[in-house]
Amino acid sequence: MATPSDTPSARNRAQQHAERALELAPYDAEVLYQLALHYRFSGDRARAAAMLQRVLELQPNHPLALIDLDFVRGQCAADSTAAVARLRARIRELSASSPARWVALSHLSSIYLARGEFEEARETALTSRRIIPMTWTAFTLAAADVATGRDAEAARALAEHRREWPNMSLHYFAGHIATRWCLGGPRAPEAQAIFGRLADEMEPAQK
Repeated sequence: MATPSDTPSARNRAQQHAERALELAPYDAEVLYQLALHYRFSGDRARAAAMLQRVLELQPNHPLALIDLDFVRGQCAADSTAAVARLRARIRELSASSPARWVALSHLSSIYLARGEFEEARETALTSRRIIPMTWTAFTLAAADVATGRDAEAARALAEHRREWPNMSLHYFAGHIATRWCLGGPRAPEAQAIFGRLADEMEPAQK
């Protein structure tokens, strides 16, 4: 079942708002950063990367743009080795209290998952969730759990977020969002298959 915010009309409205925001605030780094997030979540890798680069031109010390750029360049890329190395280096440089730390860990976990490194994806997602438990890392953690035979742990991770997303459908996520999550990269089908397995294991009645 599609969520109200993930329909063709809603996506069209979001794109129109994004284009208007760019017209009104082409030199506002924070507006451009939010546009980069829009392009990333809609699966437009090239525009997301270009927008993040523009943010860094305007605000070189932006707290998240460099981390997000590493993620956009590495997620489901044919070779994400450099992106993994950069994210790991950034995590080492961030203080334990840095509000950017959980974001970098979340991104690194997602890349590990796309690389098929499920134990690393799981441990990194858990570390991120000890700081802030977000729905996005719940998906990553649950997928890594299922891939490593930890179905009970996957169910617990998802259950933490069922109250805020009562209509959350893993089959919808696997069938419609996972490819955008993977930014349309060459390994997108592999990521989609992982989430398809998660959906089959956790929601077999919805097949």
